[in-house]
Amino acid sequence: RYSLSQALELLELMGDDNSEVEDLSDIDDLVGDTDYQPPQQVPSSSEEDSSGCEDPIPQPSQPTRDVNVTDHGLLDVTLGHSKMRLMSQTMSLKRQHQDQANQETGMRWRASPLTPNQAQFEHEEETVQNRENWTPLDYIEQYIDKDLMKMIADCSNATSLSRSGAPLNTSTDEIYHFFGACILMSCVPYPAIRMYWSKTTKLPAITEKFTRDRFFRLRRSLKVLIDDDVPEDLRECDKFWKVRPFLNRILKGCKSQARPQCVSIDEQMIPFTGACPWRQYLPMK
Repeated sequence: RYSLSQALELLELMGDDNSEVEDLSDIDDLVGDTDYQPPQQVPSSSEEDSSGCEDPIPQPSQPTRDVNVTDHGLLDVTLGHSKMRLMSQTMSLKRQHQDQANQETGMRWRASPLTPNQAQFEHEEETVQNRENWTPLDYIEQYIDKDLMKMIADCSNATSLSRSGAPLNTSTDEIYHFFGACILMSCVPYPAIRMYWSKTTKLPAITEKFTRDRFFRLRRSLKVLIDDDVPEDLRECDKFWKVRPFLNRILKGCKSQARPQCVSIDEQMIPFTGACPWRQYLPMK
């Protein structure tokens, strides 16, 4: 038998030169089995007759026979080492690709337990009689009240005067009419806004309150706050700082509603032509 180091050395020599293999095998044979005698090969009569006209067939030497006896075990050892090296190289490449991907993305997601901050449910009694004599304006003022409309009118007048030098001269009632016209336009959609003032497709509820140019000027000058009053740090941390007072008032109206124990939550995307910095969920995109 050969040791592991002798087997590896023997394979390397077999790939380079057979003469070196013979020298190494002769030494190993003497050490491994001193009583071994190679059998004498007696040529047959047919071989003697054909030896004169044909080239002699080379006979395998004794070291080659010894290699054939042990080549199965040597191949198993060599294949095992090759497989281990291949697996090590594969794992190293995977780690390199993973490290490179983490460096490119700049973040690594990790699992952590979710602990939501859930408010305790408080049951509130509400009946239909509480809103029996309400008008449509009463429902709207739950979310958009007169104080908010007055603030929009004041901020719009101040912004228009500072930018163009011409006063807007809008009022709280006109802001109410503007929001009512926008709601009516969403209920009766036209391909173009100018069609609401056309002779054939006009809506009297809109055209009787203001002209087309006045509507476009109000839409262009509408402001919820004065931009110069908002500090830079608040602008950086809040992407909706320009409409934050408006959103806070609507949120206040939503929180004032009576909530049942089981509710259904849904969302609706509002189409517009501007660019929204906030991430939105669009399942049909």
